[in-house]
This record gives sequence, structure tokens and C-alpha cells, in this order.
Amino acid sequence: MGALLPLLRFMISRFYKHIRLYSLDIAVGACISAMFAAKYLQVSLPWTAVVTLGIAAWLVYTIDHLMDAKKVKNPANIERHRVHQKYY
Repeated sequence: MGALLPLLRFMISRFYKHIRLYSLDIAVGACISAMFAAKYLQVSLPWTAVVTLGIAAWLVYTIDHLMDAKKVKNPANIERHRVHQKYY
């Protein structure tokens, strides 16, 4: 069991790294924030609005990173920009 824990930590950190590289954490955060605000204000929020918000946030961040990656002529210093440069 002792050897399994470091492996599990490594796998989780690697998984989360990919989530951050592609700005999925931002999209999920936008969805969670919208649901929190709706609950706080005691209003009904359709699930389609939450999903649309998440997709919109992800698109805005992805397009921004792609535009930044295109502007940089040399290999980018930031890993997220390097990924977007590579797969542009």
C-alpha cells in the first residue's frame, strides 16, 4: 500500500496538469460559480445555461491562448502557450 500512494499522487497531479493546460479548470470554475450565485440568489438556473457558460468560458480562454501562442515566434516560456503553439 505504501508504494501505491506515490503512484496515485503522480497520476492525479499529471491528470490535473492536463486539465489546467487546456483551461478546463476555468470552465468548471465558471459553472460552479454560476450555480453558487443562483443558489445564493435563490433563482432557478437551467442546466443548459450552466453548460453553455462553461463552453463559452473554455472557448474564450482557448482562443486567447491560441492567439498568444501565434504571436510568439520563439518557443513559448509558459507551458500552456507551448502546448497551444505545438497544436495550433
